[in-house]
Amino acid sequence: MLQFKVADNGLGARLAAAGASVPAAVERVVRSNGQDLLVATKDAASHAPGPEVITGHYVSTIQMDVQGSGTNTQANVWTDAPFGARLEYGYSGTDSSGRYAFSNPHPHFSLAYQAIEPKFISDMENIVVL
Repeated sequence: MLQFKVADNGLGARLAAAGASVPAAVERVVRSNGQDLLVATKDAASHAPGPEVITGHYVSTIQMDVQGSGTNTQANVWTDAPFGARLEYGYSGTDSSGRYAFSNPHPHFSLAYQAIEPKFISDMENIVVL
């Protein structure tokens, strides 16, 4: 699971003190960038390198939820597909059926995160200059 989260090491209090509109702006930025992360992750999982057969089933398991509000908002993007980690990180070993299996990694969560993170940071910095 990947998440965008404001680490509240006093930042939340400083942002809240900066103005009444800041908590709503933080929530908008987290929600918007979470949606961007969801789209980018699904896009990266939808083509090579990726699963050998693109059926759309795996991509449909990639989801997002938003928890919290204001300066404590976090957007989580994840899959509950049992083979999601194998696709992301690769696999070499004996599977639960006793068969040897090997697959190269096909990163899609990490690539999407790396693509979206600079915009998320910029959007957060643009809310208020501390």
